Amino acid sequence: MNVQWKNGLAALAIFLLAFWIRISYIENTVIDTPIRGDAFYYVVYGYNLINHGVFSKQQSDHPVPDAYWSPGFPAYIALAIKSGDDSFYGFILYGHALMGALVCGITVLLGRFFLPLWGSVVAGLLTTFSPHLISLGGYVLTETLFSFALIVSLYGFCWAVKTLRKIGFVLSGVGFGLTYLINPVMLFAPMMMGLSWWWMA
Repeated sequence: MNVQWKNGLAALAIFLLAFWIRISYIENTVIDTPIRGDAFYYVVYGYNLINHGVFSKQQSDHPVPDAYWSPGFPAYIALAIKSGDDSFYGFILYGHALMGALVCGITVLLGRFFLPLWGSVVAGLLTTFSPHLISLGGYVLTETLFSFALIVSLYGFCWAVKTLRKIGFVLSGVGFGLTYLINPVMLFAPMMMGLSWWWMA
């Protein structure tokens, strides 16, 4: 069995285990008043995007646009509302379970750029069984979507560096841009990674 197949099977096994754990968690955990605090305002933003075409956290028939929060996660909530599901909350949680599991699988693949297979699998297992990452999937907060966008962008960047393909740099740049729209804490990360790569080259 070649290296690519081993990497793929390891990532798939970690993904399936992580997905089962996260689905079990959200189906057996009851959160008292889940749409509250920051989650409430994210939902208001998403509702206003769908029903008024306006990015605003104002509860009004004619909400005034604002730019207080990043638009990435409210856009995801708007997609959940637009799905037509009677419970957009369920759409969000199952989406979190899928993205959280993908984070674990991609962790294995990302690790293979600089770790042996066993080290990458250990990293994937640590991510899979992280109580923090598991529990965050049960809340209407940005962390799960942010971590998914971040690790996909990181994988794309590492692949681009390894293969020196321009499309890889373009796609990872787009990914980092989308990650920034979810959480602006990403602002300087691509610059630092680019400088590090330039320095090592």
